Amino acid sequence: MRGIPNMRGTDRLLLFTGADIIKNDGVYSRYFFNVSANGRYGVSVKVDNTQGNAAYIINRAHSSGAPPLDPDDGGNVQQEPLEQFQRMTTGGVFEVQGVPIGGVSTRDMLPPSRVNDLAVVEVSYAEATVTLRWTALGDDFDQGGPAHYVEIRYGRDFDQLADDFHGSASVNHSQVLRGSLTSPSEPGSVQTIVILVPDRGDNVTFVFALRMCDEADSCGDPSNIVTANLEYIPEPVNDTVIWAIGPVLGVFAAILVLLLCYFKVSRAKGIEPARSAQPPSANDHPSFVHTV
Repeated sequence: MRGIPNMRGTDRLLLFTGADIIKNDGVYSRYFFNVSANGRYGVSVKVDNTQGNAAYIINRAHSSGAPPLDPDDGGNVQQEPLEQFQRMTTGGVFEVQGVPIGGVSTRDMLPPSRVNDLAVVEVSYAEATVTLRWTALGDDFDQGGPAHYVEIRYGRDFDQLADDFHGSASVNHSQVLRGSLTSPSEPGSVQTIVILVPDRGDNVTFVFALRMCDEADSCGDPSNIVTANLEYIPEPVNDTVIWAIGPVLGVFAAILVLLLCYFKVSRAKGIEPARSAQPPSANDHPSFVHTV
């Protein structure tokens, strides 16, 4: 948990990096705004798993010591539930100076924090869409009500977007097929948006970044940058269908061969002259001469 010292110099810069900036790393931090006067403030932390919602996050694809991954991404990331428990500990004390008389102003002075977990979850060549997902932040850093709106910018060049976020193209409402730019989710919840992109095809890749802003148009820093490839990739052939069609074609071919053989034999028998079952008479012999 972090307190708010005098917001001068590097202290102010540190505040804008966000509180809990690495997801699922086992380290949790928050901002503390409820200061009413100068003085020393104590911190205590309570962890409650009486509902049994806590779990280990295990990344089996990496060696020990590697940071955990998002369990929603599947793959080799697994969760193992923990037994019920409660823990409480102290986090030390900190001192605050320069608090205005009457406490911290209720004016909207703080922007939302920086989004650091922006991700591309789906790309559709057929529909020319890209689906983005991130964790929504608060109106004031990571706290308060939801932010007022989301500003998403994109381009074709990673460095250009990183160096000139404000000069890059902005996603407008007509490009949003699902989700909303003006109705962010509650802080800490997952927000998803589906964007219609202007181009697709060979060597077409877009990069995206966003920032969240409050009602006073104070915005957080641009998020991490993600890429989406809009190149056409044929759908993989289903092996099950191949194995199902193969035997059918084999049976059909065998039946066809048998039918051809049957008609060939029948046709050959039809050309051969019919023979009588009675023995030939003397009259039929070429040397016989009939006399009266």
